[in-house]
Amino acid sequence: MRGLLISAFAQLLILRCVLSNENDVTSVKIRLMPLGDGLTAGNKDAPGAYRRKLYKRLTNIGYDLDMVGSEISGDFEDVDHEGHKAFDIATMTEHVNEFLDSYEPDIIVLLIGSRDISNNFELEDMMDRWERLVEKISSIQPYSHIFAANLPLRKNEEQNQLIEKYFNSKVENSISNMVDKGKLISFVDMGLVIDPSSMLDTNVQPNADGYLRMGFEFADSIAADIDPRMSQLERGIIRVESTPDQSHVILVFSKPIPEKKVAISNFRIDGLNILEITLDTERRVVTLSTSIQQAATSYAVEVLSGVSGQSIKTFTTGWRFLALADWHLGEKYIFRRNEDLIQNDEKILEHLKETYGGELILIPGDTNAGFWDKESFVDKLSEYLDRDLSPADAVLEAGNLCYSGLLSTFRSAGYSKVLVAIGDHELGDNSWEKDSNKSTLQPQFREAFTSNFNFDYDGNPKYTESIGSVSSRPIGTVYENSSYAYIHLNTLIVTVDVLFQESPSVEIGAYGTVTGQVNSEHLTWFKSVLEEGNGLSAVKHIVVQGHLPVLYPVRKTSSSGMYMDNHEKSGFWQAMRDNGVDIYFCGETHLVSVLKDTESDLIQIVGRGNFFSNFLAVDITDNSIDVTCYDEAGAEKNMFNYSYQTSGHLQLSKFGGVKTLESSGDLEILDQEGPAMYFTFEEVVSLQERPVLGLGELPGVGRYPVVEEVTVDGIVCHDSLINMGAFGQDYDAQTANVDLVEGVYGFGGRF
Repeated sequence: MRGLLISAFAQLLILRCVLSNENDVTSVKIRLMPLGDGLTAGNKDAPGAYRRKLYKRLTNIGYDLDMVGSEISGDFEDVDHEGHKAFDIATMTEHVNEFLDSYEPDIIVLLIGSRDISNNFELEDMMDRWERLVEKISSIQPYSHIFAANLPLRKNEEQNQLIEKYFNSKVENSISNMVDKGKLISFVDMGLVIDPSSMLDTNVQPNADGYLRMGFEFADSIAADIDPRMSQLERGIIRVESTPDQSHVILVFSKPIPEKKVAISNFRIDGLNILEITLDTERRVVTLSTSIQQAATSYAVEVLSGVSGQSIKTFTTGWRFLALADWHLGEKYIFRRNEDLIQNDEKILEHLKETYGGELILIPGDTNAGFWDKESFVDKLSEYLDRDLSPADAVLEAGNLCYSGLLSTFRSAGYSKVLVAIGDHELGDNSWEKDSNKSTLQPQFREAFTSNFNFDYDGNPKYTESIGSVSSRPIGTVYENSSYAYIHLNTLIVTVDVLFQESPSVEIGAYGTVTGQVNSEHLTWFKSVLEEGNGLSAVKHIVVQGHLPVLYPVRKTSSSGMYMDNHEKSGFWQAMRDNGVDIYFCGETHLVSVLKDTESDLIQIVGRGNFFSNFLAVDITDNSIDVTCYDEAGAEKNMFNYSYQTSGHLQLSKFGGVKTLESSGDLEILDQEGPAMYFTFEEVVSLQERPVLGLGELPGVGRYPVVEEVTVDGIVCHDSLINMGAFGQDYDAQTANVDLVEGVYGFGGRF
């Protein structure tokens, strides 16, 4: 009892000392994120886990806490947290970006590793995984203080020995090294807090007394290092962003900023006038009203005083997403025979995130190869997994391995939101013969896709917020988990599964039992979503993504060139035309093409993302959509240059309610009336001087952004004749042994 009284007195003394130095507010709202596994989530007998006592103890001594997280469980006042029962260290590392970006906590209580021990998962590397997680947390939230714990003991003595050998004996020293490097982190020793003989419900889960002790330990550690004003933490700029209306800039600070610092004279933006300044009630968010910002333009904002660390931050007007059609790199995640290539995927994505940003990524289909119905593949996967698989099982297992693996890589690189449309390769690749395995297994192909891309880690659908009065998904149809609508800031994004099958025994088109159609209830839902979106004042733009092009002709290479049935006369296109859709993003043909509807302002953009050789960056404000096309550049093989160059630009402007369109380069709108290919024989250029996208994908050429030569019918060609037609550079004619000589009109080619 005496110990408890001394502790309470010490806490009161700390609090009074803190308050004696503050003359305006006794405390600030502190965002505290409990981050971990089942030990953070709790159980039925202790649903609040250690969080209950942590919260009670700190609030009782003057802390104004806001517990934050996406999970909700417990039996006390504030039960938000990020305790995920199925998470090991690697899984937490994969998802932690989205947790931290969503809630921006001031204090992070980290308790993770229990499942690694229970599963005996690569324990030799356990500490390395944990350190990578902590480094990632620190890099995402550099002003947050981490209270990291080792693991409590269990009933199983063998597992306790593993805990001590591979984790607990190393954590404190690791944290000490991080502190020496300037990291904001404290060690919380949970190793001896739990008495396994009296404080455990199961081998792992503490009982109420055990969680009580853990809560005390966390709370006392926090109180010892951070006071209720967070005076020990620096004030820094977490992020700066522009609003889509092009007239406001939002600065988010890591802790409240003094009101005397909230003055126009304390902020500067080169190229813009600051007209007004406001501060939110928690004094963390400053909004600057500015003169009109140019679309898709970067600015630097400087805070002259009142912050620590970096005082100048850059922002780009509006917001941005990337489009990466026909990526085709997912197959490696099934058998994982070359981890170096998987790590290179992450390196490329990290380069894209750092250099080009993007709040999300659109992939209009074809993430993989998908030949999972073949008998040879089923046998290979059965051997790999060491169990006999039916074709249906093989499709589901392959999809889980492929899609979860690629999503993990995207998340690890900073892209936690990836919106993907089903393509033909997600359904086994065209064609689909009637009564074949591939035709029969369409439900399994679709389930493998949707369960990974469109459901969260708890098995709940991701995109459930209705669009006005219309469901975000076509509930009751085959497509209820593969088509969905989602509003991001000022833009309605509708992802549509455009591949239709009537029956595995009925051929309905040139590609067998599957064709490109959106019909019946699926089409009705699509129309309703677009109509409802048009009526929402917050929605300034509507974009749709599906895999197949509607308008033709389009450029293509190494593709079957599958299109939507009935093209511009289809109900699908008519719905977009009638409801003011701005852009339809699609893929399939592996070359970039832009076409404009002849009866409306609707634009179709066919993208290319093959092997990271190309991508689109889409910048959005309330008044404009700017699309920039980038091609990989460099002398190394594709995917090893980490460099891109601009190859086209398209701007859709809506200023004053009037749509105007400008396009150039690879994004220039194709002339549908003139010739696609037209050669004058006036000039021959080298392949290096005028590269042809996709040549490096031909057999025997070598996958390089720029190739020096290509063999055509056994003849080596180093040069091209320039195509003057609408299809342009990608349709130059590779040539050899052709001389340009004087002709009747200019030059002619002599063979």
